[in-house]
Amino acid sequence: MYADSTTVLNIIADVRKTHAPDKRTTIFTLNTDFSKTNPVISGETNLPLALEELKAKLKEQNIEAEFSVDILPEKNLGENTTAVVCISVANHRTDPKHSAEMATQSLMGTVVKVWKKRGEWYLVQTPDNYLGWVDDDGIQLMNQKKVNDWLASQRVIVTVPYALLRADADEKSPVVSDLTAGNILKKKGVKGNYFLLETPDGREGYLAMSNSDLFEEWVNGAELNAENILNSASEFMGYPYLWGGTSTKGVDCSGFTKSVYFMNGLITPRDASQQVYSGELVDTKDGFSKLEPGDLLFFGFKATDSTRERVTHVGIYIGDDDFIHSSGKVKINSLNKNKQNFSPFRFNTFIRAKRFFSNPEVNGLILIKNSPAYFLKENLPQ
Repeated sequence: MYADSTTVLNIIADVRKTHAPDKRTTIFTLNTDFSKTNPVISGETNLPLALEELKAKLKEQNIEAEFSVDILPEKNLGENTTAVVCISVANHRTDPKHSAEMATQSLMGTVVKVWKKRGEWYLVQTPDNYLGWVDDDGIQLMNQKKVNDWLASQRVIVTVPYALLRADADEKSPVVSDLTAGNILKKKGVKGNYFLLETPDGREGYLAMSNSDLFEEWVNGAELNAENILNSASEFMGYPYLWGGTSTKGVDCSGFTKSVYFMNGLITPRDASQQVYSGELVDTKDGFSKLEPGDLLFFGFKATDSTRERVTHVGIYIGDDDFIHSSGKVKINSLNKNKQNFSPFRFNTFIRAKRFFSNPEVNGLILIKNSPAYFLKENLPQ
């Protein structure tokens, strides 16, 4: 056994804590072998700078290590290290198989990074940095030039909860694809009251203008305020809870809040335990009087002497002590003990509140109009 193994493991842990504290958003999978004269470190990462820092820190301690760490994306992907989601809602799994847990979802027109391939599955990363495996029917692989062409094209966004792309400008025409709110397609033309659109994988069809908007106009017109947030949230009322869901086909608690904010022009972290570290803290030490409609309420288990805090649920404050959230279905509960819809469980597990619509581009939040996942950097809308 290598004599200084504890030092090596501690250095790896320190680098991981600094650069890759969350395995949901970073890849820093390292294995150590101490059976030889020098430790052998193998694995893979998408953080080359973190790997270089690890090497430097080991060298500072006069530790000679052998490295066999693959830098992602994998070379066998060639130029196709990006992709665009080409179905209405793509399911992302924790492992490359359909039976694996669903981690999250992404919507048609979303640009994702591609890190590696296993059979028909690709490990991709969404604009909110969440990692997951998608099968090859869910994405259209592209090189950077094709992605740039997509981002520079005139596009249309679906603005209703559910719609159908049809083969002709007629509601009785055959269906090309289903569509959900937030789907983005390329505009090819106009026919009557319909847009002629193209999906990222090249299928063409027609969508009623009343169900959509020009993407750039929609982005520039998005106003992140309480009224719009609550209007979007109300569109989800009664929708079923779906673990990993982030679309109008079903949402989990943080998928609901994420989707509501997305439809108002803001990209948020994926999970409640990530969202809680974003935005502006609202003072709730003396109750809920300082809350404003649109604030996010976080629930879970507070830290004790022996356990860390765990945030497990999130909802959107409506006002008058009420909040809307996805729990079984999207519904409204209250933090007021005198109301019929009072939830003692949520009241007792409330942790804190955050405000996302004040100074949104702070602590992990980004406006869609400023995101390189939706626009070319040189062509970001003003």
